[in-house]
Amino acid sequence: MNLSIAGAPGLTDEEFRILRDYIYHRCGMYFEDSKKFYLEHKLGRRLKELGSRSFSQYFMDVQQSGSDTTEIQEIFNTVTTTETSFYRNVPQMQAFRNLVLPGVVAEKFSSGSRTLKIWSAGCATGEEPYTLAMLALEGASSFPADLRIEIMATDINRSAMNTAERGIYSAMSAQRLPDDLRDRYMTPHGDGFRVNRDVRNMVTYRFFNLANGTRYLSFGKMDVVFCRNVLIYFAEASRRKALEDLSRVLNPNGFLFVGYSENALMMPSHFSLVHYNTRPVCYRAASLKGNSHRKTRH
Repeated sequence: MNLSIAGAPGLTDEEFRILRDYIYHRCGMYFEDSKKFYLEHKLGRRLKELGSRSFSQYFMDVQQSGSDTTEIQEIFNTVTTTETSFYRNVPQMQAFRNLVLPGVVAEKFSSGSRTLKIWSAGCATGEEPYTLAMLALEGASSFPADLRIEIMATDINRSAMNTAERGIYSAMSAQRLPDDLRDRYMTPHGDGFRVNRDVRNMVTYRFFNLANGTRYLSFGKMDVVFCRNVLIYFAEASRRKALEDLSRVLNPNGFLFVGYSENALMMPSHFSLVHYNTRPVCYRAASLKGNSHRKTRH
């Protein structure tokens, strides 16, 4: 299948390797040789818009832009995948609602803390963090009244986050969301829905590059991190580093949710696999006592 954009220059093997390495060093994403035509298709439209004669010329222009990150951001927006939906991966959402939230809240109050911090890393167009906010609101009646819930959502695709902040979605995007949650926390809008303001106000969106490990701890410690279907696009070295960085930002006994295809990744030894209704759903960081890599079943 020819995925080339009509009127756009072709991507040579050498240009592909140069662009691939540049993207990898900037954001950790790595494109195998088999993804050459994907990259050509994705960036071809941008080159056509700019009137670039070749990918080599485009790359030189990007490098010469110096501190101007506008075109670098365009690359991020173009090559990242934003496919997502509300209530994606039902077993994980059920585990978050019925196991993780009650357990974390109980532990925090026993330690005297009144703030629950959740991070949606690689949030794309926002369906994931809004789902988490809805589920947190569902449990609020059983939580202590002075509990503060903070949800931070990050991505390198600013265009996707602009969509997230508007909170307007198609009916198809919300088709997995249980009817009661949709009716309670979304309002019909055109042919789709808009997330209600009380849910939108729970989520703070920030640009963040997961390959930039030096900034992780500036967010403070997290109780729950969702980083699903992001690390599969990273090269092995970047993936290992990101997992170590994520483990450092988690509180002891904190939870890390990754995508099902990422469960086979080599996790740091201080994570234990958590099962819910016999299915593996997430990982738990070791406690201060150093318990590591035990399988937890619920």
